[in-house]
Amino acid sequence: MCSRYILASKPQAFEKRFCITIKGTYLPSYNIGEGKRAWVVSNANPSVLTQYVFGLTPDDSPYQTLITNVRSEGTKNPDDDPCYTGGMGIIYNPTFNRFLRSQRCLVIADGFYTGSAIEGFEKPYLVFLKHKVRPFAFAGIWNRWKNPGTGENVFGFAILTTVATGFLREIGCRRCPVILEKRDEQAWLNPGSKLNEITRLLKPYDPSAMDAYEVSSALKDSRNDSVKLLQKTGRQISDKEKKLRVEIQELEMKMRNEKVNTRRPETQEDYLLIKKHQELLNKLFDLESPKY
Repeated sequence: MCSRYILASKPQAFEKRFCITIKGTYLPSYNIGEGKRAWVVSNANPSVLTQYVFGLTPDDSPYQTLITNVRSEGTKNPDDDPCYTGGMGIIYNPTFNRFLRSQRCLVIADGFYTGSAIEGFEKPYLVFLKHKVRPFAFAGIWNRWKNPGTGENVFGFAILTTVATGFLREIGCRRCPVILEKRDEQAWLNPGSKLNEITRLLKPYDPSAMDAYEVSSALKDSRNDSVKLLQKTGRQISDKEKKLRVEIQELEMKMRNEKVNTRRPETQEDYLLIKKHQELLNKLFDLESPKY
């Protein structure tokens, strides 16, 4: 499954990578989970990166359901056989079939967390693409759900999943997100793409192009959204990293004392503090990430 993932790249990286502009204030997140707002490129507005809720709600639901993952095979392949070659059963589900046909999106990410079917996030791993291939895109579907109680329109998305293959199964992972090849992203967003062209993209990513390492089970608590979650468990921290951590801690204390609104900076000074904080976090991210 893919119930937690990260996006911490610099905004310029995905503006250039996906040829889009950002709608809203971007901040890195190291533990994106159910109900959080996250960044997507939808086929409704493919030139803009915008925030939807991680969790899709069907039109006829009386309450917000937050479906985060949808199986590409639907009810087929119940044993998650990595050698499965049958059809994509998602097309037989009336609700998800409609979303697959007309409401697709790219879910922007740097990596995702996974655990074994037995231990779950008691022993989690961070999975990423080798050779600093980030950010990249998961295959997603989206919907606009109208809250019957408040009348509010809520835009939410779900990530399509497929069987885990290669070394991912060795660490206990049975399902993983559908990661799109760069060359296939436009086809995924193109409303003119035929259904058989779309379903051909719902396949496992080449495991030889991926890597993973064990991280802390602290990510089980979705309120934990610290760059510390990226640390290898038991890893030694360098002097350079220690110094950077102190600098970040001091800046965060300054922002708290001055009551800086990180979502809506009120002054130019607040904006510069937020920008500096993000730059320091990106430096820390680069230090803590494996040299791949």
